[in-house]
Amino acid sequence: MTRRSPALLLPAVAVCLSCGGDSGTSNNHHGVVQISSYIMNPMQMNCAAIGPGNLPPRNIGAPDSIVVQLTIVNTTADTVTVNTIGAYGQVISGSDPADVGKIGLNTTSLSFVPKPLVVPGAGALGGQQANVRVTIPTEPICNTKPIGFSGSQNLNISIRATANSGQYVTDFQTLVIQWR
Repeated sequence: MTRRSPALLLPAVAVCLSCGGDSGTSNNHHGVVQISSYIMNPMQMNCAAIGPGNLPPRNIGAPDSIVVQLTIVNTTADTVTVNTIGAYGQVISGSDPADVGKIGLNTTSLSFVPKPLVVPGAGALGGQQANVRVTIPTEPICNTKPIGFSGSQNLNISIRATANSGQYVTDFQTLVIQWR
């Protein structure tokens, strides 16, 4: 299911890559677990080199992190616990055509709060939901290009939440990156 909302509320999708049970969406076939929405802020970042007084010389990002807020909904009877959240990003366009298709971000473990994230089972109240704040550091993204690079990339990013009931993945959202 895909929802579209105004502002920075981005499309989310209920995709379970490895779920228990026989439903394909959660470990209880009488409901679903899904990422119902997410917000990524900012959606644009800058990279620049620091050095030579700083060792080792490297690219740093401004801002120093991208913040993502996920809302996870659970309409199953079972409590769902999210233990890890990761991110994947692929270059979809850029000033260097050779970069298109390359992986610009791939991490299985990002910082998030609350940790672990517990989403209670639906019970008599219907679906339960919980919000989680995820932080993506920008320095590793900036260092996918060499120091002194001047150009840009558009990086399609998706977020993966791994829970006791499976793995849930958002739609891609584009992060605009500028190296100066």
